[in-house]
Amino acid sequence: MSNMTREQWQQLQDNINDFLQSGAGYIVTLNTRETLRHAELAEIILKFERQLNRKIYGTKWRTKGTQLGWGHNLEHKNGNSHSHSILAINDDVCATDVKRHSRHIWKKLNRLNQNTQAQIYIQKIEGCKPHCNHTTDCNRKAAIVYALKGGAPLSAKA
Repeated sequence: MSNMTREQWQQLQDNINDFLQSGAGYIVTLNTRETLRHAELAEIILKFERQLNRKIYGTKWRTKGTQLGWGHNLEHKNGNSHSHSILAINDDVCATDVKRHSRHIWKKLNRLNQNTQAQIYIQKIEGCKPHCNHTTDCNRKAAIVYALKGGAPLSAKA
């Protein structure tokens, strides 16, 4: 939140919360364990998105208008370029397949760059109970704050 006003911060949180209403939410960290330029990190993440969409929806995923919903926030700290990301998965997609293919594709893309240290973390954002105050009963608020911490948003389309 360092370079945002309180209103901008709240708007981003609201946008992510609305985004997560479209499907099952996951917090994803795409970690390279290397120092990359911002453009290089953005390129590898967009390649990752395209390949995952193709694997899940087939080769015509763009013309069908179907794709996984992503929001990325790129960060470069201590020799480590990575992305704090939020993923929304529709009900018609198997989350287990998405996670399995994600791990495989992220590893393959980084190996092409001779990077064997890259890691991916995927965690489900738990649904809220009816009486939830977003602090104790679910991890949705924590996931939103995590996705917004530091870095710069990646807004380019795949």
